[in-house]
Amino acid sequence: MGNAKRIAKRIAAGAMKRWLEEVSVEMGLDGEINEDVMAEGQRRLDSRSQPLQRPPAALSSVKPAAKLLEELPTIDGVKPKARVNEEGVLQLSAEEGDGLLDYYGESRGGYPYIHPELEEWAASEGCFFEWVNPGIVTMHEA
Repeated sequence: MGNAKRIAKRIAAGAMKRWLEEVSVEMGLDGEINEDVMAEGQRRLDSRSQPLQRPPAALSSVKPAAKLLEELPTIDGVKPKARVNEEGVLQLSAEEGDGLLDYYGESRGGYPYIHPELEEWAASEGCFFEWVNPGIVTMHEA
């Protein structure tokens, strides 16, 4: 094991010890670390690492991304290049050169650009667009 890894392990171990001492104090044990404190620390860590639960579709007023993909408008004779990613989020490509999306806004004053009709469509669906990187825009519930 390299020196940097050993140092990182010591720092992490020290931080974990201090955190467990804080848990112990909260439990009224004056900083003593015992099996009960370790179990409570593990319970707290487990509760923090639970994956985020998505609300049931019935609670959302937004259509599923696959349906939005089908309904994506054609603008100036161009249908935006889009897909639904593995997380179920609608993504539009800004790399097609169709003029509908332009992160750098080279011909529009240097600001990121999303065609106004796309913006209006997203708003009418209760959503907005957000740039992930210069090549991808994602659609999210407002």
